[in-house]
Amino acid sequence: PAKPRDREGREKETKKRRTARERALEAFNAGYEGNDAALEQIVEMIVPEIAKLNPQGTAHVKTIYSAVNMFWRCPPGPIFYTLISNSRFQDVGDGFFKVR
Repeated sequence: PAKPRDREGREKETKKRRTARERALEAFNAGYEGNDAALEQIVEMIVPEIAKLNPQGTAHVKTIYSAVNMFWRCPPGPIFYTLISNSRFQDVGDGFFKVR
């Protein structure tokens, strides 16, 4: 059997590895169903994670739309409006957004 200290270390490491998906699901399950604030919160969690994958630090709207729809089924309009209306995101052209 593993030593308690080793088990605690693994548990701490697991907590550190929480993904944007887990945080977004928690936000959804916290009672935000049908609430625009939940969609904004999900977009705010997903965009920085996608931008990390690109050397330019940007995320394309189609990728953002696909990722958001993994958690919250909605048409593209509300997602795009969230990107445009949120001052945290900067439109850098050609459908790419950057986190400010």
